[in-house]
Amino acid sequence: MKGPQLEDGFTRIANEILERISKITLNGTQFRILMVVWRYTYGFNRKEHDLSQNFIAEASGLSERQVRRELKRLIEMKIIHVVKEATFTTARVLAFNKYFDKWQVTSQTTGDEIDPSTEDESDHTPGDEIDHTPPDGLDPQERQYKDNIIDSTKDNTSLLRKEGTDGAQPPTKETPPTNQQIIAELTEKYRTIGGIKSEKSDYAFIGNCYNRYGYATVLEAIHTLQTRIAAGFKPDKPKIYLLGILKGGNNHGRADPYRKRHEGANKKDSILDELVIR
Repeated sequence: MKGPQLEDGFTRIANEILERISKITLNGTQFRILMVVWRYTYGFNRKEHDLSQNFIAEASGLSERQVRRELKRLIEMKIIHVVKEATFTTARVLAFNKYFDKWQVTSQTTGDEIDPSTEDESDHTPGDEIDHTPPDGLDPQERQYKDNIIDSTKDNTSLLRKEGTDGAQPPTKETPPTNQQIIAELTEKYRTIGGIKSEKSDYAFIGNCYNRYGYATVLEAIHTLQTRIAAGFKPDKPKIYLLGILKGGNNHGRADPYRKRHEGANKKDSILDELVIR
């Protein structure tokens, strides 16, 4: 089994930035958030991208509460820049501020007693950090419960659990979108790919993909498909090709690092695949 290969994708970051980051004190949560921002901006050769708190939580394995708290601090330190604020249907656009002379790194970066970097970096269990507040991170049981809620098409009232709003942000920004709104957003992103012809079945197809693989994985697959079409590839059946990217089973695709591996695939999974691509 070969290890990671550069031809499968890599992130270009200037050495000077890495040297500066290594000299400032960031706690473990802040550093993991920064990794996700780099991955989905520089990793796709772009300077900015729409990144919701839910997306960052899924990609990093952190809880949304931790992401909201530490992302706010990174923005206050001017390490992360908000290019465009969120709307009711789209996430805010974030970018990494490469001008390190403008970073406002003060003593507050070392005073995070709630989330010490030593605990976060020494423990590889996602979301398992010391917090003096009641634990509401996603432990294995809670993550499974969340997955069960997403898989249920009957419960479209809320994707994210309700938490206390941060006084520095308007309450409307803390209102979680419904499953229908998220599926509509993903469907719109799919339809904006050049050369894709909109069909009535797009919403149902994207909805099935979302229920099975989750927001972060489907969004990354759409970006991958968009990149390949922009490079000249023209799939006869883009939906089937997108599904292949999600499954990581085609010659052009690669396995998604954020989706859970489904071992022991059986006949029932094959029937579900047929329903998804119709």
